[in-house]
Amino acid sequence: MLARITGYLALFIDLTWYPTGLERCKCREMAIVIDVIRFSSTVVTALNLGVKAIIPVESIDELIYLANKLGALKVGEVNGIKIPEADLDNSPTDLINYCNKYGVPKYIVIRTTAGVPTLLKCKELGLREIVILALLNVGAVAKHIHEKKPSCICIVCSGWRGRNYAFEDHLAAGLLISRLIDLGATDLKELSIEALSALALYKGLRDLNIDLKTLIMSSSSAKDLNETKRKRDIDYCLKIDAYDLVPIMINREIIKSSDKS
Repeated sequence: MLARITGYLALFIDLTWYPTGLERCKCREMAIVIDVIRFSSTVVTALNLGVKAIIPVESIDELIYLANKLGALKVGEVNGIKIPEADLDNSPTDLINYCNKYGVPKYIVIRTTAGVPTLLKCKELGLREIVILALLNVGAVAKHIHEKKPSCICIVCSGWRGRNYAFEDHLAAGLLISRLIDLGATDLKELSIEALSALALYKGLRDLNIDLKTLIMSSSSAKDLNETKRKRDIDYCLKIDAYDLVPIMINREIIKSSDKS
């Protein structure tokens, strides 16, 4: 299955959806977790602001307990609605405003509906490296994968509310694959049919000069935010290559890859 490209094995890319789809992904070397609107974008933003570590948790009770124990900022939502006990919604723009007003917290504890369960499922299944991808950092993640040279990656689209198709996640996966091909890390023969469909989606829409932002605004994730007057998050999450950093999960913490000891 692996082909030779300029002296090393080409990267095989698979793609799956939701935490439940991880069971069928045979690659256990590296997972790329995508939840563009909004978990991945919040994580990238937090690390760029200077947060030392982000700790994802499954339950509201765990969110409250661990945040109180660490003196951490509580960030969380259930089905897109802020948890009453949380300090902030899962909102990158709210986080920026908070940090500008009160300073950057050392730790964040976070609970979300889609991204966090996907991340924790990767951990449960023993993926050796878990990377978080947003549109905000797609270039940095592509370079990271190219430099690490894994034999395979499993891209996991978290979806809307962890169980429904999310156009923006599929698009981000296709953009990542396109960047990896441009870097010479892989080629079409090394893509699963699911990965190839993501690439075809991205390239097809790009070549047709279709406004991707307009399409994403029609997605369930974006409609949900727009209807609750949180369009600023959509605009922010759709920025491409805003930050040159790669979040990875080590043990139970998300940190910048450059901070890994």
